[in-house]
Amino acid sequence: MPLPRAVDAILPVTPAAAVEDPSLLPADLRTPSILNPISPTDLIARMDTYAIAQSIIPARTYGQRWGVSYESLRDYVAEYPQRLFATAGICPLSRMDGVRRFEESVSDFGFVGVHAYTSWSGVPINDRLYYPYYSKAEELGVPFQLETMGGKQRMWQGRPEYLDQVAADFPDLQLVAAHAGYPWEREVVGMAEFRTNVYIGMDTLMPNAWTDDLLAFIRGTGYGGTQWIGSQSSPMFCAPAIGASSAPTTCRCPSTASSARSMSSGSIRARGPS
Repeated sequence: MPLPRAVDAILPVTPAAAVEDPSLLPADLRTPSILNPISPTDLIARMDTYAIAQSIIPARTYGQRWGVSYESLRDYVAEYPQRLFATAGICPLSRMDGVRRFEESVSDFGFVGVHAYTSWSGVPINDRLYYPYYSKAEELGVPFQLETMGGKQRMWQGRPEYLDQVAADFPDLQLVAAHAGYPWEREVVGMAEFRTNVYIGMDTLMPNAWTDDLLAFIRGTGYGGTQWIGSQSSPMFCAPAIGASSAPTTCRCPSTASSARSMSSGSIRARGPS
């Protein structure tokens, strides 16, 4: 039986090995995705139920307070290396120690990209503390998933306009604006139409909450092209429901770790009618 061809680009699951004692977690981090780990086997079963061929799991880092260890996630995805892939969660406050760990995760552990929660670090994405990470990601040829939305700390930190400066400074770095730029979707759409290295991550928002600007972008009826990726709360198999090309004919879903790097960088594209 051939694998289904949908891909979940940001799947926040937690390996059991990453949480030794839940009672030691800060109260605001005792979330369902952290307190209810799922085994790789059970995850694959759920993916099959929802026709998801492959998933990319970030080693989520909540500022300097807590994070999924690279080692626990490395071992987790290794159980299904053709279907599960990892990205390195980073906190810019870790400075060069974090850059070295990020490089190790890609070079030694086989991680396929990098992920950052700007609201948890409290550092906006155009801050110079991120720039060594951007440079390293560009050097390694892996994409960068960045939280781009009104976050849990100061809302302004997630504005898409900060991503525009990064895209201009690192034109060869593929950037994913996670969370669809909410509530500034029109800004992130305008950026992705003109910045060829910017992709929109259609995660967090359910499809019934997608704005007309996002829908026109996905359908290919807006001003420019369509570069978007799907995730756990709004995966790519929702495409037919909103009038885009169906996922099985438009998604390039890799079957090897090397091609997964291209997948997470945004080569999973849905294009509207030509």
